[in-house]
Amino acid sequence: MGGVRRAKMWWMSISIRYKIGIFIGIIVVMAIAVCLFSLGAVYIHMRDFNEILGDSYQVNDALVCFEAENTAFIACSQNMSDENLAHYQRMREDTRKAVSDLKLDYQMTGIQRFLLTQAIQTSYSSYSSECERLLASTARDTAYANEYYQTLDIAGYISRYLQDLMKETLDAG
Repeated sequence: MGGVRRAKMWWMSISIRYKIGIFIGIIVVMAIAVCLFSLGAVYIHMRDFNEILGDSYQVNDALVCFEAENTAFIACSQNMSDENLAHYQRMREDTRKAVSDLKLDYQMTGIQRFLLTQAIQTSYSSYSSECERLLASTARDTAYANEYYQTLDIAGYISRYLQDLMKETLDAG
């Protein structure tokens, strides 16, 4: 009881100007605490958002490069010119780099993204080998046409895998 009485006596003994100063000080401390908490929350969310943007950029880059490579492969297989072949080889290198840059870390990406990325990298390796083999072939018979369309089917699968990976990456955010 004595402590409450002493606090009451102290409060009654100080001037109104001092009481207003204490009140303003408490308000300023609370405002600073709220601002710091808000900045911390924004920083955490922006860091995560930046990571998601980076991941989605990598997937989009792989998708764009792959579509360009597939278009260059079709053009090259229809008209084998030095210009088309050089363009195809540039696109193949861009795609190879973009596909190898995709995050393949189970702990960071989760199982669905990990499996899609692994499927893309494996399928792309097969697709690239088939394209090289078909472009090196001089035969243009029925077997070539079947293999050509199977290669285009593989390209369709890879494209869908990349689109699914993009969706999973965005859903993870």
